[in-house]
Amino acid sequence: MAKEISPETLKILNYAPGPLETKMVDEIRTAPKLDETLREGFMNPVLLPEESAMKLIKLVLSSDYESGSHVDFYDLPAVDETNKS
Repeated sequence: MAKEISPETLKILNYAPGPLETKMVDEIRTAPKLDETLREGFMNPVLLPEESAMKLIKLVLSSDYESGSHVDFYDLPAVDETNKS
């Protein structure tokens, strides 16, 4: 899409939000039938969706990426919680 649409018209971004804390992850952690070899992977710390969303919003508002870019949560600087603008 980024190759077909001018970035002046629409900028395209592929964002990897990182591992997010969701209801699904919580349900998997407590699922009685989950293979025990998989359970450990779901016990690792995960991100709050709001934390990932704040980084994405800051990036999109700054427009500091090339159209068609892939950006990972962990590649972006931390968001200053005292000044979210």
